[in-house]
Amino acid sequence: MRLSNQEWKLLGILIATIFIFSGLLYYDLNKKEKFGNRDIIGTITFKKNIVQRKFDRQVTWARLEKNSPLANRDTVLSSDFSDAVIRLNDGTEIQIDENTMLFLEVYGKETNLDFETGSIKIKRKDASGELKIKSKDTTIEVESGDVKLEKSKDKNLDLYVNEGKAKISDGKFSRSLNSEERAEFGKDGVLVSKIGLKLVFPENQKMEYQTNHPILFQWSKSKDFSATNFEISKRRNFSSIWKKIHIKDNSASIRIDEEGTYYWRVAGLNQKTNNVETSESRKIIILQKEELKLLLPRNGSVINFQAILPRINFHWKKLQNANGYKLQIAKNQNFTDSLRTFDVYSNSYGVENTKEGKYFWRVIVKSGVSGAEEKSTVSTFSVIQKTNLDTETHKSAKESSADEKEKKFTELKESTKNLNKVQEKEKSKTKNNSQTKENLSRNRNHSNDKEEDLENRSNNVQELKALYPVNSEVDLVKEKALKFKWTDLIEVESYSFKLFNANKGQNKLIYHKELNSNFISITDFSIVEEGEFYWTVTSKMKNKSKSKLVKSNFRIVAKSRLKNIKPSDIKLISPTTIYKEDKK
Repeated sequence: MRLSNQEWKLLGILIATIFIFSGLLYYDLNKKEKFGNRDIIGTITFKKNIVQRKFDRQVTWARLEKNSPLANRDTVLSSDFSDAVIRLNDGTEIQIDENTMLFLEVYGKETNLDFETGSIKIKRKDASGELKIKSKDTTIEVESGDVKLEKSKDKNLDLYVNEGKAKISDGKFSRSLNSEERAEFGKDGVLVSKIGLKLVFPENQKMEYQTNHPILFQWSKSKDFSATNFEISKRRNFSSIWKKIHIKDNSASIRIDEEGTYYWRVAGLNQKTNNVETSESRKIIILQKEELKLLLPRNGSVINFQAILPRINFHWKKLQNANGYKLQIAKNQNFTDSLRTFDVYSNSYGVENTKEGKYFWRVIVKSGVSGAEEKSTVSTFSVIQKTNLDTETHKSAKESSADEKEKKFTELKESTKNLNKVQEKEKSKTKNNSQTKENLSRNRNHSNDKEEDLENRSNNVQELKALYPVNSEVDLVKEKALKFKWTDLIEVESYSFKLFNANKGQNKLIYHKELNSNFISITDFSIVEEGEFYWTVTSKMKNKSKSKLVKSNFRIVAKSRLKNIKPSDIKLISPTTIYKEDKK
């Protein structure tokens, strides 16, 4: 069947529409939303595994990191085996368990939380203003203290008021809860009772390093309970029990060797009501201890400079559970001589104006697990200035070399003149001396070649040329520094070196330095990226004249074995899918 022109036009419009909206959909799913000028209402102070955020009126999710700010009307979602702690500006702390969704909204001194599902624990001590938590038709007002909410698909809302006061209402009734009271929301209404089994230690979301020593668990129980079952599970709903102990005491010491997340609770028979009651559940996180390693500058390294004091870049291994670092630099191993301390919240820092001498450096990390400060090993480096004597010696060597070349050139010219005279005399000799003529002619040609080569070399020394990199690739994985070199001129006073980023035609100047040598090494890789670059150099002569600008292009790559990795080499550790939620 043949299509008419009108049908062909309609088909083309439909195909174009499909491509346009597919492109818009791809852009919307992959673009990164910027924080912009949104109001900051809090911060993520702790994060484990995958925790995501969705801005107001957006449909895409983006991962959160430790110390990420939260905006007003943000929705926070934690994935499987994930945790987070939010600290609001008013001092309220919100502990988020795995598979929890929470909407945050702040208006003046009033904070509103929309709790969808999961488990949250709220601590308010010196916080000002009101805090309201809404879960479907139920509203919970928290004045101060320590409260916990749990809700899942197969379980209604549970509220534990461990300390302080709370008020619950659903439009039909309103009731206040005091310390150590519990509210269970069911089909028949709300059942409020005293907490007979109360967990004491460890606190919720407590982190511990792997150790050979047992961990102490403590709880309290009312007189209505004679014995309890202490339970530990790797699942929040306790569908499978990792360890269970029937015990009459109010404590148990358990050794946990395997890294991971564990939930614990106690259950017992209330002899007064003859009902089995269960405490709230708490989480304990067992972590493998990380080693703090110093990376740059390497132990025993030497950093040279000429006129301007150098900037020293310090790098160390990033620790996932660190609450901050202290970089310390001193002139003795005990860190008592000329000690300088810098508070840092990342794993790198640059220090300006480091004077000549030998230095010792270390990093102190404040552990987010134990809360204690832990010190790294000590490394050394030296800062050495290239003296003027070295520079003068270099210049004298260049001047001496130039004088020697000029002297040889003059001698060679005189030798050539004498050789021409000898050749004229040889023309009048007999044929028996023809062999001598040929030898002399060869000597003359050889002398002329030397003269021409010497003249060319003399001229080339005065011509500025780029040596490397020139139209080549530089692999940052293999190189420890970006190295540039050009011809060294005679009678030069200084060189001006400039490095430009040429990606997407931007031609942006990212580095500039005046120097006396004909080479330079750049170790700060933070100013570059993969892509196209070019560099220029000009020289200023002693007679105040300037050479022509020399320009050279090159490309920066980062080749590693990751580009040759096979699918069979990949092992999935945790889900990495960022999904899209349908807009309602």
